[in-house]
Amino acid sequence: MISIIKHTIILLSLPIFLYAQYSYLQVQHPQETWRSGQGTIEQAVFSIHPKGMCTENELTLTFSARGLNFTNSDSIEVQLNFALPDGAVITDLWLWIDSTTISKALILDRWTASTIYESIVKRRRDPAILYQTSSNYYQLRVYPMAGASTRKVKISYLTTSDWTIKSTVSPLPTHIIRASKNPVPLFTVQFWPDGLWNNPWILELPEFAGKAQRDTAGKEYIEFALSSAAVQSSLSIANQIVLQNGVFVQRYAQGNGGIYQIALIPSKAFHLQSGRKVALLFDFDPTKSTTTSSEVLSAIKSVLRENFTSDDSLNLIFSQLNIRRVSEHWFPGDSAGIQSAFDLAGSRPLSSYSNLPPLLANGIDFIQHHGNEGVIWLVSNTDQLGDYQVANPLLSDLTKLMSDPIPIHVTDFNNTNTRYFYINGQSYYGNQYFYENLARLTKGSNTRISSTLYAAATKTLQWLHGSITTFDLYTTLSGGFCYARLTPGLASLQSVSLDQPIIQIGKFSGSFPIIIEAAGNYRDTLFSRRLTISASDAYEVDSVAMQIWAGQYLKTLALQGTSNDIITQIIDVSLKNRVLSNYTAFLALEPNDSLRMCTTCVSGSPGNTPGAGTTGIKTETRKDSTSESLVRVYPNPFNSQTTLQVRLPKGVTNQEVTLRIYNTLGQLIYSFDVSRLDDRHNEQLTWRGISNNNTIVASGIYFAILSTPKGRYTSKLLMLK
Repeated sequence: MISIIKHTIILLSLPIFLYAQYSYLQVQHPQETWRSGQGTIEQAVFSIHPKGMCTENELTLTFSARGLNFTNSDSIEVQLNFALPDGAVITDLWLWIDSTTISKALILDRWTASTIYESIVKRRRDPAILYQTSSNYYQLRVYPMAGASTRKVKISYLTTSDWTIKSTVSPLPTHIIRASKNPVPLFTVQFWPDGLWNNPWILELPEFAGKAQRDTAGKEYIEFALSSAAVQSSLSIANQIVLQNGVFVQRYAQGNGGIYQIALIPSKAFHLQSGRKVALLFDFDPTKSTTTSSEVLSAIKSVLRENFTSDDSLNLIFSQLNIRRVSEHWFPGDSAGIQSAFDLAGSRPLSSYSNLPPLLANGIDFIQHHGNEGVIWLVSNTDQLGDYQVANPLLSDLTKLMSDPIPIHVTDFNNTNTRYFYINGQSYYGNQYFYENLARLTKGSNTRISSTLYAAATKTLQWLHGSITTFDLYTTLSGGFCYARLTPGLASLQSVSLDQPIIQIGKFSGSFPIIIEAAGNYRDTLFSRRLTISASDAYEVDSVAMQIWAGQYLKTLALQGTSNDIITQIIDVSLKNRVLSNYTAFLALEPNDSLRMCTTCVSGSPGNTPGAGTTGIKTETRKDSTSESLVRVYPNPFNSQTTLQVRLPKGVTNQEVTLRIYNTLGQLIYSFDVSRLDDRHNEQLTWRGISNNNTIVASGIYFAILSTPKGRYTSKLLMLK
């Protein structure tokens, strides 16, 4: 029996808001902050461009303050807080200035972008800023919007598709559409086929057919026009999977190297699969979840269709006053068998109350009467067994029913009105204590909802075949090597479920074929496999692969702490690859704004506003430059002051040079006295983080530029307060 030290119950009346489902749209007067309210999305278009194992997405939104009593004399700010799926990477922001003028955002360090945005808001100009507030969570702000008018933006982001045995699945951002005060009349989803991924469907609405369309250039796409009622639940776009013996490989070649991407399903790639026999048990309380009873059945049915084959078997058992077993026999796991099982279950098989103990006993009895072959999959959102004084006796009774443990896998989708239990110094949500111990005692698994029921159920299903332990995966090239490997979505490769897709993104140097070596322990049997994929069997992808790798690399860096070195590296990777991080931001400005960056112009060129004191930030490397002639900065990053060590190139005098500090927009910040500089020794100069006006500058990235007749030498500085 499990020993218990202490127990406390806390009741929550509010729902647990899930990142992937939570969005909030607000409009507010920036000077009269009490004048605010929920904003409206007037139009929404979502474009999907498949990129192999990833998708490039563009969400175009038109905002208004309809119904909030603002007038066109009011200049108000739009604030959209939203979440994106795990692994999503934002790559761009576009702001419509008017019907014909669109501003593409700059990507800057977050401190600089925020300072510029706030200064422009005070001047009532046209900026938009987008930044990350926490993991998978973002904020977009747009100013100004006339109170009776609209503003339009487009957010571009990349997502790694979820892979199943039969398809790839990418979530649609319906949670953002639901943030609108007034219903969005139509949510338009556009899918642009690429020759490989051509036949999409809405996973939760398989009968909802898309319509073939052409753009003004004659390019074909498939359009799904979703009503306001359809987007009230989570939806996903699916495509038939493209696998060769359980493996998909693509690459982006650049010179002698590039980026490779691999997706593989262990059961298929390593020939370890066997048919599953699964008794599905349903226990439902409508007050304990934001998911309705019809959505529960739809989600589980979709998961089964996407993952089960004719080798699998299932049965459905429902919690009612008298437990209802749909059949005394197994249904085949093909599409017809799944449909037959749910048809026999009827339209409303879920009761509105829990009867979990008899339900579990019934499931155990069914498995035992069929040769003790199979597993139990419990789908439940109830919380009546969370107290250890209730859970422990039931755990004891259930284990006594099983002479041989039957694996019990749980999908717990309780996410509102959740009770909390404090047991042995640890907090448990709902039935979590009971489920975790039940899974441990039966060698099953417990999955708690973190985004959608479909996602949680998919994760549970991947464990039904068991797992590979002490798993090792290694990639290399026959004519080179692989490095910088990343596995998004997996904390560790030491243990993976047999049907869990493994995604690896990395860099390579050399020539294909690529070699995949794997080894591990499955059901107490060691195995080793070697797969060779030729260049002709690898699909080509464009340069977006670099952004995909950079985005995943940034997420691994963010887990390594907040040291100055890590922050500097994150900012560098983010700016170089135009990928948003938690230390950078996208800032869209008016095309004629005096603060707009000019990356190629120099002081006085037509690209700059006269008198603005701006210069292009451009690093030049000369053949005759040496380490002694470059500007060296230490410490860097710095807090209050830093030292610049400077030595002039040979033959250059201090009358011919300038040494100045610029911000990332090319604005002159500070000019040094260079009278002590020469070409014979290193001179040390101190910058105390001030401007020429003797004001303290904000945190952010700056550039020290030494201009000489022989070239310009640049060092980047990072000021952190």
